[in-house]
Amino acid sequence: MNKLHIAITHNAAVPVNKYGGTERTIWWLTQALTELGHRVTLILPRGSYCPFAPVITFPPFRRQVADLIPKDADVVHATDLFREKIDKPLLITMNGNGFPGDKYHPNTVFVSRDHAWRHKSDMFVYASVNPDDYPPLQPEAKEPFCFFLAKARWKVKNVKGAIAVARTAPLPIRIIGGWRPSFDRNVKWLGWVSDAEKKETLRVGSALLFPVRWHEPFGLALIEAMVTGSPVFGTPYGSLPELITEETGFLSHKAADLAAALRNYAQYDRQTIRNHVLNHYTHRHMAEKYLEYYQHVMSGKTLNAHEPEALTKVSPLDLLEWQ
Repeated sequence: MNKLHIAITHNAAVPVNKYGGTERTIWWLTQALTELGHRVTLILPRGSYCPFAPVITFPPFRRQVADLIPKDADVVHATDLFREKIDKPLLITMNGNGFPGDKYHPNTVFVSRDHAWRHKSDMFVYASVNPDDYPPLQPEAKEPFCFFLAKARWKVKNVKGAIAVARTAPLPIRIIGGWRPSFDRNVKWLGWVSDAEKKETLRVGSALLFPVRWHEPFGLALIEAMVTGSPVFGTPYGSLPELITEETGFLSHKAADLAAALRNYAQYDRQTIRNHVLNHYTHRHMAEKYLEYYQHVMSGKTLNAHEPEALTKVSPLDLLEWQ
C-alpha cells in the first residue's frame, strides 16, 4: 500500500486527561497510522498537541476546517456530524446514537456491527485501544472489588443498577465518572479521576459492572477493563454481545443473574481476557480497517449504497428490560 497523508479532524482537544473516549481513540488511531508509516495531520481546537503528528488548530466557536486541510492530504477523516463541502475524499466516523430518521453522509462508518445495523449500514470499525498504554497483568491477585466506568449522571449508564448488583453479590464497588456523598463504606465514588488514577483502579480491580439501559454504540470502558484482565458483567444491549464472550464476562438484563455471576468473578482467566483484546481490539486493528476504507473512498466509491439512517431511540429506557 502506498503511504498516505491523512487529515483527521475533531471538535474537542487532544490529548485528554480524564473522560473522552472518542479523543482517546483519535490519539491511538493517529499513533497506529504513524507507526505503519503514514502521515497524519490533526485539525483540532486550540489547546491540542501531539508529539507524533502535526496539529493545525481552529479558533473557538469556529469549526470551518475546509481551508485548513493540507493541500497534499489524500483523504479527510472527520468525526460525528460533518457538514462542510470539501474537495477531498471524505470518511466520517459516527460515535453516538442518532434520533430516528436522522440521515448521514454515504461515507459514514460506525463503531460496532450493531451500531451500524441500527443506522441501516454494515460499515463499522471497532474503537480500539493501545494496550501498551495500560499496565501489564501482575502476578498477584486483584483486589476484591468491582468498578463502574461511565458518565454516572447519564441514566442510560445505570449506575443505580450497578450499585444494586454489587450490593447483592455482595462486592464493594468503586465508581469512576461521577461523585455523590455515600454513607455505605462498600460504595466509593471516585469522581472524575485522572487517567493515571483510572488505570490504577482498573489494574487492581476485579470486574467491571456495565448494566447499560440503552444500545451502547461501542463502550471503550469494556475494552479498557478487559485489557487489564477484568471480566465484564453487563446487559445484552448494543455492542455488548459482540464484544463480551463466555470467557470474558457475563450478560443479562436481570440484576439477580448479574449478581450471581459476579460472585464467581475469580473463575475467569485474566490472561485469556487480555488476549481477547490483543487479538481483536488494538489500535493496529483499528488503523488497518480504516486504511481499507480510506482506499475505498479515495477510489471514488462510496462506502454505503444509500445514506445511513438512524432506526432506534437514543435512550430507550422504556424499551430495554431491567429487573
